[in-house]
Amino acid sequence: MKRLLFSLVLFVLSVSLKAQTRKIYIYCSVTAGARIKYFTNLEKALPDSLKAALLIDPRKETGLKDSYDAVLYMLAMGWRWTGNFGNIGVDGYTLEREVLLDEPTWELYIQRIKALETK
Repeated sequence: MKRLLFSLVLFVLSVSLKAQTRKIYIYCSVTAGARIKYFTNLEKALPDSLKAALLIDPRKETGLKDSYDAVLYMLAMGWRWTGNFGNIGVDGYTLEREVLLDEPTWELYIQRIKALETK
C-alpha cells in the first residue's frame, strides 16, 4: 500500500512539474564560411541566462570555416537539421533546437518579444 501511495504521489508531482515548463523552438541558418544567422531577434528576446548556451558561433568557438563542419558541430551541441535552401545545389542549412523554459523564464521571453514589437 505504501508503494502504491508513493508511486501515486510521485506521478502527480511529475505531471505538475511537466506542466510548468513551456517548449519553444529556435531556428538558425548555416551558410558558406560557417556563418550562423539566428532567425528573428533572438539575441534580444532570449533571457541572458540562455544566450550563452544557445546562441553559439562555431567560427568563434572552434575556428571552423566550412559550413559542413559547422553543421556537424551544431548537431553535436543539440541542434537538429531541418532542411537546406538554395537555388542550384545547397547554399545553406536550416537547424532548429527545442528549448524548455520554466514559467518565469517563459514570461520574460514573451515580454521581450512584445517589447520588440512596440519599438
